[in-house]
Amino acid sequence: MDKCFSYIVWSLKYRPVRWEDVIGQMDVTTILRNSIEKNRLSQILLFLGPRGVGKNTCARILASELDSFSNVFEISGFLNHSVESICETIRKIRFYPKEGKYKILIINDFNFFSQDSFNIILKTLEEPPTHVLFIFCATEKNKINSIISRCQVYEFRFISLRDIFFYLKKIAEKERIEIDNEALFLISKNGNGSLSEALNTFEKLTFYDQRKISRELVMEKLGILDTSYYFKIIDYLLDQKISQILILLDKIFQFGVSSINFISGLTKHFRDLLLSKNPETLFLLKLKKKTIQFYIQQSRKIRSSFLINALRICRQMEKESLTYKNSRLTIEIYLIQLANCLFSIQKKDPEEISIQKKDPEEISIQKKDPEEISIQKKDPEEISIQKKDPEEISIQKKDPEEISIQKKDPEEISIQKKDPEEISIQKKDPEEISIQKKDPEEKKKIQYLQENWIKFIQKFSEKIHPTYLNSLKHEIRFHIYKNKILLVVPPQLENRNFSFIQTHFIKYFRNKLNNPHLEFKILVKEKDLENFPIEQYNLLSRKNKCVDKLIERLNLKILSSIPTKLYNKKISLS
Repeated sequence: MDKCFSYIVWSLKYRPVRWEDVIGQMDVTTILRNSIEKNRLSQILLFLGPRGVGKNTCARILASELDSFSNVFEISGFLNHSVESICETIRKIRFYPKEGKYKILIINDFNFFSQDSFNIILKTLEEPPTHVLFIFCATEKNKINSIISRCQVYEFRFISLRDIFFYLKKIAEKERIEIDNEALFLISKNGNGSLSEALNTFEKLTFYDQRKISRELVMEKLGILDTSYYFKIIDYLLDQKISQILILLDKIFQFGVSSINFISGLTKHFRDLLLSKNPETLFLLKLKKKTIQFYIQQSRKIRSSFLINALRICRQMEKESLTYKNSRLTIEIYLIQLANCLFSIQKKDPEEISIQKKDPEEISIQKKDPEEISIQKKDPEEISIQKKDPEEISIQKKDPEEISIQKKDPEEISIQKKDPEEISIQKKDPEEISIQKKDPEEKKKIQYLQENWIKFIQKFSEKIHPTYLNSLKHEIRFHIYKNKILLVVPPQLENRNFSFIQTHFIKYFRNKLNNPHLEFKILVKEKDLENFPIEQYNLLSRKNKCVDKLIERLNLKILSSIPTKLYNKKISLS
């Protein structure tokens, strides 16, 4: 029994005791050594950095350089010391040391202290004893802002993969453990920049086989999935083999791979594919040359736009898998979504679009001569006007004399490039379908309303929150519909209190026009507008294209007084 408990864990056995033994923190160790030599050390030190990078080790080495360990006291935030025990420790360090010059208090994980414990330490720092050196070790900077201004801050960084790899290799040689470089590389990478994490993982794996550690053992015990599985998933996505993806996913989970490890591995695979598309970013791939070639070959089959969308989807997948219990179902749903996303991107082939445009809202018409508009003809009985949107607007004709498009008449075809939302396409017959614009009188009324609204906002600007003042000035739109004044509000202001509009502006404007019966109504942009005739027409037209033919035969007109800028949905004429 005594022999069994004599075992010393590697984190204590190989803890550095000299500045030269510290791995990956050359800048911090150099500054601390020079500060001791030149007597420029502050009384309160803060070692800030991630877990397992040498903060506590450097604090112990500093304490040994200044004094003996008999005068060193340690408190840990993880142990949840009571307020009484912390007060007792503070009382002890206030006495002068019997041996040596200083007493040193090392406080680990200071950001995990309770508020009462934090206040006791903070009160002590207001009038610190002159013979006490305080060393705080913390991982989160935002929780200790109140003491940063009083400290000399030393920032520790993540340890590089190379430094961890060679350090573990030395440990393997000392312990006489046979391990190949690939297995050692996986262990080093699993540490995520933390040397103590990588060392603990390496020690744990030696208990399975104390003399030889293989790559297969490391992948099995750490739940690491081989990259070949991710290559297969991407190939299945490209071929739209959703059933094969689900079968492969079931096989992966049978290996004991956790959902979080799978999602992080898939996210990293998409990231590596994106980096492989540019030769300048290949150095960021910490992989073998042979594996990098596989990434380059697969990245040529996928567009960058899909890889960027895939990274966003993987991020959302990770969030939801942590929220919901059935993480496997979440992963399956998002993998199907990735397949659909890839299919929709591949379907839009730029070679199939004969006319390119810079602005997605503009309609570009090919021109052979600057004075002429050329209309491409695929069939003598058919004239088609092509645009970048896959849905083409085509105007059928039976007799060439029925429809004539002339450039000189601006009312027949008007294409304005400055405002792409005010494009109107009209046939020569005035009784057929047309989109009516507001008459000049209505424009004047709306302009008058807009001007008075700005005056009203300026008058009551002190009563309005500054955050919403700019939106109320420039994003509120007015409209007149069935003898009612409509105030169209943007969606971001939907849930705000508009009582001041009803009480002040309506009263203000009724008095100005001397009309106490003036009616006002507040609408939400893109939400309440759906009830207007033009939006109802759009909805019916999308469901059944025969509605357009019915309107054409009955010589009906669609009267819309809603400005086109207030809704995103466009009317298509077929």
